[in-house]
Amino acid sequence: MSIWLIVLQHEFLIYFKKWIHIIINITFFLISTSLFSIVAGLEPELLAQWGAGVIWVVAFLSMLLSMPLLFQPDRDDGTLDLMLLSAVDPAWLALAKAGANWCVFGLPLVLLSPLLAASYGMQGTALVVLPATLALGTPALILLATVAAALTAGLRRGVGLLALLVLPLALPVLLFGVRGTELAVDGLPAGAPLMMLGAFLLVAVGLLPWAAGAALRATAN
Repeated sequence: MSIWLIVLQHEFLIYFKKWIHIIINITFFLISTSLFSIVAGLEPELLAQWGAGVIWVVAFLSMLLSMPLLFQPDRDDGTLDLMLLSAVDPAWLALAKAGANWCVFGLPLVLLSPLLAASYGMQGTALVVLPATLALGTPALILLATVAAALTAGLRRGVGLLALLVLPLALPVLLFGVRGTELAVDGLPAGAPLMMLGAFLLVAVGLLPWAAGAALRATAN
């Protein structure tokens, strides 16, 4: 566990040295969602309905920008090979990288989402449900991306392939995230979509780090 914490600390240091990527990610999220609310020209009721899908899709796209940073820089400078030769289980390595990536890139999106929801005219429980869906769904998306990034870590130009691998697997998370917020906008209970997102997250945490670890071992050989 102490080695895992050292790896996690190492990941945070790397991300904060590359602070420009964090700024680009957050700026892309804010500008893209704000531009839609400005230029869409929809009625307030329709804007609130469309807002859930827009915020979720833009959040997913902004996370795609950070996915190549999961393994490729460490692969390029040889750090990943040293980590795989250490006593750290590759599954714990993948979990640490996914956790650091979510804290740096996913958590700011969750924290900013209530402000964006208000700009789309969402009110009441929707202001709580939207960040709740993002808090449950974005870690699952990051874990899916971790497996895809591990599979493509040995490729020089694997960014496009990474996106193609993640997108179809991410669709259920996106659909339930959007649906939960839409129900809240309509004043209906959003418990079922939230429970499904929670189930996806539990399955992702239980299985995907080990799948990513196996992929890292395979690409290292």
